Amino acid sequence: MEEEIRKTNVIQKRQRGRPRKPRTVPQVDPEALRSAVREVRRIAKEYSSGDLAFDVQYIEKKRPRLLKNAGISVKDCDGAWEVHWNQEHTAMLTEKDQILIRRYISSREKIGFLRQTVGSIPNTQTRTIAEDIVLNGSNILDLTGKYGLSSRTLWRRKKEILEYIAIEYIKSFRKVF
Repeated sequence: MEEEIRKTNVIQKRQRGRPRKPRTVPQVDPEALRSAVREVRRIAKEYSSGDLAFDVQYIEKKRPRLLKNAGISVKDCDGAWEVHWNQEHTAMLTEKDQILIRRYISSREKIGFLRQTVGSIPNTQTRTIAEDIVLNGSNILDLTGKYGLSSRTLWRRKKEILEYIAIEYIKSFRKVF
């Protein structure tokens, strides 16, 4: 009996150092969370590079009649991130115009979702870090001096931020894109 206990103790590797801090584990399927984090990273990259804003501005400035024909009001879209449009009128448009409308709606909703979710992060320092990383596309190493935190801490915060946004994405975002 003592030999079995010794064998099990030998098999278990002793971990050195301070134990990890307990993290709040989200009640989400791990695979769904991983895919949502990938999607959020892709959306954040599109946002920080300006691709989403370009799509929205191009259609608002160059094709305002297309938005009017689709029943989209630019003034109503400023506060909320969900865009409402007249699907019957959109169905009568050409296929190319329908693609543009879908791209506009998708880009507008992505922009609104990211801004609203980053703005809803409860901790103010984490929120400002999220604005720099997710919305502005800043580099972790550039932010170490700005916040006085180590790069390891910022990497951990980035992971937590992306998981937070991904959980919100899973909860409330309809898959339009």
